[in-house]
Amino acid sequence: MNRLPLYFRFDEMVLGNGFLARVRVDGRATAEIQDDESVWIFGVFPGGLAEVGPDLNAAFSVFRHAFRAVLVDIATEKPTFKSFKAEVERFVHETNDEALAEWEEARRLVRAGHRPTESMPHDTADRKPGVKVVHLELQPSENRIAEDLRPLVAA
Repeated sequence: MNRLPLYFRFDEMVLGNGFLARVRVDGRATAEIQDDESVWIFGVFPGGLAEVGPDLNAAFSVFRHAFRAVLVDIATEKPTFKSFKAEVERFVHETNDEALAEWEEARRLVRAGHRPTESMPHDTADRKPGVKVVHLELQPSENRIAEDLRPLVAA
C-alpha cells in the first residue's frame, strides 16, 4: 500500500434556507493506494470524510461529491446562514492527530524521493488548510468557470 498526501481546493455554492453561500476549502487528504489498485481517500482537513474508488481520480471524485453532499445536508438542516457557517466551519476543522501524522509522514516520504505516482503534479509549497464561508447575493458576477479540480501531491 502506498500513501499520497494531497492538497485540494473545493469551491462550492450551496443554496440553504433563505440564503446562498459559497464555501471554499483549502484542504488536505491522504490517498491510500491498495494492493488491488483501488484507492481510499481519507480527509485530514476536513477529517470527517473517507471514500473509495477503483483509481485515484475516481476516488477523489467520490470524495468531492461526498463533501458537497455534507454541505447540502447542513444547508438543509440549518435555518440561517449564521448557523450554516458555524456548522460548516466545525465540520471542516474536525480532524485527529493520527490522520494529520499519517499525512505528514506521507509528505516526508514524497519529499525524500518516494514517488508512488509521477503522473500527478507535485507542489512543494506549504499550503495552509483553511475554510471560508461567504453569504452571497445573486449577481451575474458569481458565475464562474470551473477551475482545474485535480488534487496535487504535497511534496
